Amino acid sequence: STCPGRTLPTSFDEPGYLGSGGQMMHVHGTFSLSRAKSERRHSIDVTITTESVIRMHIQSLAPVDIRLSLFRKTGASKANLVRTHAPTMSDGVRGDALLARIDPGAYSLQITFENPGGVPGMPGGGDEGGGCDEADIEVAIAPVREYESAGGGCSDDGADSKPSRGDLAASLREGRRFGVPRPATLTASIEQAREHPGEYYANTKVGDKGRVVG
Repeated sequence: STCPGRTLPTSFDEPGYLGSGGQMMHVHGTFSLSRAKSERRHSIDVTITTESVIRMHIQSLAPVDIRLSLFRKTGASKANLVRTHAPTMSDGVRGDALLARIDPGAYSLQITFENPGGVPGMPGGGDEGGGCDEADIEVAIAPVREYESAGGGCSDDGADSKPSRGDLAASLREGRRFGVPRPATLTASIEQAREHPGEYYANTKVGDKGRVVG
């Protein structure tokens, strides 16, 4: 049978997301985890063309924990782990969130699945047969200039929306779908990333600590 959730993309450089050379994106919805079952991880490539802010939330609807990581690609076989800020998720939520201010370049968002206790696992507790395990995902990307100049926010009805300053600002500032409170230190965190670039990236080869890009 066909699962109702959309298939997780392998790239945001596609129509319906950032497309080719796009700079702003806001998408949220329910996505199927079936593609990622056997791999225990899933990577989504994205090309950033201008200094931007990215925020991503993911909440598992299956009995498995999810962790998010962001890598900046430096070659065919290496990548740098980007130091991100992690907004606090509500107690009992199986999911993760990240926020980062990033420079132009090629990146990979990595979704890793873990069973309780941090043991690498598969959605559905390792059941590879059938099932429609899903996750709620929200991703917002916007140029820093748009983020800083956006005033206020607008309502979010849970449907896909065309990028707009107000809508992106609301999504970047708070995870509306997952009950994540607005971090009071958001602006300060972004400014810290700008003022201390030396602390922004941690040099990590692909594969270190179980993390693999691609």
